[in-house]
Amino acid sequence: MCFNLRTENFLKDESFLLQLFIEARAHIFGPMPLAPSQKEMLIHQQFHTQRFSYQAMFTEPAPKFQILESDGKPIGRLYTHETSDRVHIIDIAISEGERGKGVGSRVLCRLLKKAQKQKKMVSLTVEKGRPAIRLYKRLGFDVASEENGLLQMQVRLSRDE
Repeated sequence: MCFNLRTENFLKDESFLLQLFIEARAHIFGPMPLAPSQKEMLIHQQFHTQRFSYQAMFTEPAPKFQILESDGKPIGRLYTHETSDRVHIIDIAISEGERGKGVGSRVLCRLLKKAQKQKKMVSLTVEKGRPAIRLYKRLGFDVASEENGLLQMQVRLSRDE
């Protein structure tokens, strides 16, 4: 499968991004004992809060919000914040139907190769117990710290290579 990354256009991509958000958080929202209308309102609120939070936390330089596409169809997103010495993966999410096909691995490998050429560290935050942790460890990420159920992971790329 070939894919490319393009800059997100929130107005154009909002419905896809909302669906991706719902898929990525099914383990949280699925078991909630709420009426469907209440659950929908909560999901929309959390979706917009997450976006606002990312924009507020990562300012200078501005984060990159990108859509992952295959054959012109959106299949995921990659949000990163890059500084002079680090690339922080704010969020990566792959559509449910595309998971398990190696897409996430290829996206991350591409990002890691670019960071290595630029001699930058790569970091991310992930909820403890999430299946993606196996992938991150396989790609060389180590747990740097743990707090409030979140793992801070990073790959220290050699500056001598």
